[in-house]
Amino acid sequence: MLPLLTSDWDEIKDKAPDVAFVVVVLLLAFVVFRMVFPRVARSAMMRGGHPPDDEMAKRADTIIGVVDRTAVIAVMVIGAVTIMQEVGVDITAIVTGLGITGLALALGAQALVRDAINGIFLLAEDQYRRGDV
Repeated sequence: MLPLLTSDWDEIKDKAPDVAFVVVVLLLAFVVFRMVFPRVARSAMMRGGHPPDDEMAKRADTIIGVVDRTAVIAVMVIGAVTIMQEVGVDITAIVTGLGITGLALALGAQALVRDAINGIFLLAEDQYRRGDV
């Protein structure tokens, strides 16, 4: 049985400040990322010898959207695992499962990894952007 289910509620109440601290830190990191990254990425992409145009703005929006969604998923997974650990759930199996899943994706699904890398290169080479059909 999970330690969370066998613990006293008083012990769980004592851990509430730790969980709240984790949530606040993750939210703060996420908000700072959302405020800083689009500006930095857009200015880095728009920098160049020619004036920025609508096509460059679409390219920047596409790449910023992909990185933003990836960051949301990463923050959610890290937050969930950290909160589970703070509450008292043994996360050893979860972390091991995530590691094995990563290894399986790297070795067993090489075509999937290759397609993901090719997709990143397609975006970087400006072959597709937001709004294209």
